[in-house]
Amino acid sequence: MNSTQEQTANLKIFIVDDDARISNILKRIVEKLGCEVRCIEDGNQVGNALIAYEPDVIFLDLAMPGTDGVEVIRGLAQAGCKSKIVLISGLDKRTLSSVSEGARKNQLDVIDAITKPFALGQVEGILQPLIDAKTLSAGVQPLSSLGLQAVFEPELNLDVNSSNSNFWVRANLAWRIDDGQIVSMSTLAEDIYHPRIAKGLVATLLRYAPTAAGISKDNAKKTCLKIPLPSELLHDNSTPDYLEKIVKQANLGNSDVQFEIDEGVLVDSAKSIAYVLSRLKIKGFGVGVSVKESPDEILTLLNKFPIDELTLNMADDRFRPGQIDDAETEYQVASFVSYVSGVNLVASVKNVQNKQQMDFAKRCKFLKASGTFIREPGSADEIREYFSKI
Repeated sequence: MNSTQEQTANLKIFIVDDDARISNILKRIVEKLGCEVRCIEDGNQVGNALIAYEPDVIFLDLAMPGTDGVEVIRGLAQAGCKSKIVLISGLDKRTLSSVSEGARKNQLDVIDAITKPFALGQVEGILQPLIDAKTLSAGVQPLSSLGLQAVFEPELNLDVNSSNSNFWVRANLAWRIDDGQIVSMSTLAEDIYHPRIAKGLVATLLRYAPTAAGISKDNAKKTCLKIPLPSELLHDNSTPDYLEKIVKQANLGNSDVQFEIDEGVLVDSAKSIAYVLSRLKIKGFGVGVSVKESPDEILTLLNKFPIDELTLNMADDRFRPGQIDDAETEYQVASFVSYVSGVNLVASVKNVQNKQQMDFAKRCKFLKASGTFIREPGSADEIREYFSKI
């Protein structure tokens, strides 16, 4: 067993292709990633092998003699296959797209489609998010019994003139440790300080959040996610492509997700993270910055980075009871909001804990607010119930 296999939870892979040369190339690529592989040359054998092996991912060639890929797809749908499927073929992209759409309508989880000849990076890009998520899931299984869970916090739209019909939810992984303290995903990632773990945490949250929150792109009102992005990933140029893959595998659109970074990362590492932020924006993701202590310093960077939203964190001494009524504080914050709105960005506030802070946010004309005063972070069912009442 190689070092990759020792450090990761193995995915079980089916390769269904009549071309032994292609199967062997794909098999070598997949095995290098630490996955278990079985190759099948005849589409007729897939049904029985599926029952015996229960693969995580099936690479399926469409153009095979006898039982072709389309017929295999019908059989997989009838069998209620839960494996993720990657279509591979020498056919044109339009045909691949059409077959993919038909398979999804039959409740099959087609996560990608690649044309021959394919590159090593394409296969790695598809499988690595799944490997990371499974590795993390296996690694933190003991933590689940101690309270590792996905939690959701709804945002309240304070703009009465807004025509935006989307609901936004802050999603996070929370771990309740022995003394009752709750450790967030970002804190956990920073304490461990390992890019692979950070990727796994984000992948796990995206993997479970859409299903848990009942997110559907077909709803009249979409529920979109705001997810904290650990600082380690901002220094990795592969992050944008990685995130796009796992968002796609979660059946979300890029515009359904906004990644939030901490102000300290932007101020201290502006040049080194510019590429990743730009690529995230080009791909259609939202980018937000959480601001607590140095909003003025952030304002000087707005013209240099593709930022959509600035969120003021009210977990600061300035906003405690007795301090928040200070006229100078309100003037400074209102000026901050006015400037942000003037450059066509969204100004929001989080960690609103009482009516005094909520009234302050409204006077300063923030557009969105979240915090325990609005709704305690909770399970998907609790948040869904909250949205049904507003």
